[in-house]
Amino acid sequence: MPETPVQILLAEDEEMIRHSLLMGLRRAGFHVQGYANGLLAFEAFQESSASLVITDIQMPLLDGVELVHRIRDLVPEIPVLVMTGYGEGERQQAFQKLGGCQFISKPFRMENFLSSIREVLNTPLATHYATVP
Repeated sequence: MPETPVQILLAEDEEMIRHSLLMGLRRAGFHVQGYANGLLAFEAFQESSASLVITDIQMPLLDGVELVHRIRDLVPEIPVLVMTGYGEGERQQAFQKLGGCQFISKPFRMENFLSSIREVLNTPLATHYATVP
């Protein structure tokens, strides 16, 4: 079975951060779509073939915890990378209960972000999804 390129769904409500991440991910060879809130991201996920979800925790309409919960109801094994700010320990615990989520603390450098993505995608479960650039 041929492997497909990594399809990333990115949920980040801060426009400048979202734009910067989208550009960096595309330059690194990933196929990525970005959404300004969790609700838009979830609606897009239902129509996509995403192989990785990257989400902020605090977003309007649908926060990151609920977004991942809904996505995991559809695809329990999908890899998730969570971008965390300071003071979000309680929400991080909620993600940990969902299982299989990895975290990267904001602010971060693009090199560290890409390294975290590759680490998530190189887990045994994630390698069934796509080829890592």
